[in-house]
Amino acid sequence: MRKIVLGFDDSAGATCAREWVAGFARETEVEVTVVYVMSSSGDWGLAAMQIDTDTLRERVQGMLDHEWTDPLRAAGARVTTRVTEGHPAVELLKAGEAEGADLIVLGVAGHGGFSGRFLGGVAQKVAHHSTRPVVLVPCAD
Repeated sequence: MRKIVLGFDDSAGATCAREWVAGFARETEVEVTVVYVMSSSGDWGLAAMQIDTDTLRERVQGMLDHEWTDPLRAAGARVTTRVTEGHPAVELLKAGEAEGADLIVLGVAGHGGFSGRFLGGVAQKVAHHSTRPVVLVPCAD
């Protein structure tokens, strides 16, 4: 059984990556760990959203355990989820190692002909530092 760590951030890129993993799951047996990382730097606007980290963690976990991961389960994947806190690239790399992942899969937003130049910081760091194979799934913006 192949083990995949799939990064989730509620973006179009993450949805494209999920669809790629679902397609892969239809072809081979996979175990997917979906990882959402809450930024420990607080730069993602909790105050503006007027919710605390426990409430956000609970909401994200609920979404991951149900509607967001349902397409993966429908494709035959065994799915677990993890909501953690820290720097996204660091936490995704840790998850890849901890899970013994065969692949780390991330979605990246498309930027026309400039996608290489504007590759997201998290995706770039994961691809550069991972000891595991990394799949970066392009997604049109």
